[in-house]
Amino acid sequence: MSNSSILYARLFKVLRADHPEIRITRIANWVWVVVGLIQAHSVHLSQIAQHIPSEAQAAGRLAQVRRWLANKFINVETFYEPLMQTVLQQWASKPVFIILDGCAVNHKALQFFRLSLSHCFRALPLAWLVVEGTGLIQMEACAELLAQVARLLALTSSVTFLADRGFRDTDWAEKCLAFGWNYLIRMANNTYVTLPDGRCVSIHFDQTIPP
Repeated sequence: MSNSSILYARLFKVLRADHPEIRITRIANWVWVVVGLIQAHSVHLSQIAQHIPSEAQAAGRLAQVRRWLANKFINVETFYEPLMQTVLQQWASKPVFIILDGCAVNHKALQFFRLSLSHCFRALPLAWLVVEGTGLIQMEACAELLAQVARLLALTSSVTFLADRGFRDTDWAEKCLAFGWNYLIRMANNTYVTLPDGRCVSIHFDQTIPP
């Protein structure tokens, strides 16, 4: 029995138990895609397809993966969230750190934003969002993404939100406070903040500028 087949059998048992209502052929194809991801160490479909057992040629196996991804009955959240709920049971009543990051895809036509759980120097995806265009994203566009993660983390003792300076607007901090989260958002050294008494203070240099 090949390594891929052994891995398939183990994953199928777990995923079928979490999704008994989903058609078995969809589960089977899903598991083979996951096996391909693990074995290929790549997200490229052509590499994943090489680890799917089939009498078809490479092009046929690639088409099989693409058909599964394009299947209108495949709902990503439906497939993924029960698994994440199982994982998050380990963090009940514990403090957690979550990371928001983004990257451009499809020749920068789209932006992909991911909110992940930080664990052992790894990022475990909790939820994600794809938007069109480039440039800084506004908090309102990610409001549902943040709310979804807040629901997932409802049983944790505390949440600390981590983000780089692309998410430096005060709206992000205010949303974190609304959820009861702590936050650490990176800011540029030349950033100034206005204090309640009207003073404008640099976050880097020990100096003030009159209002």
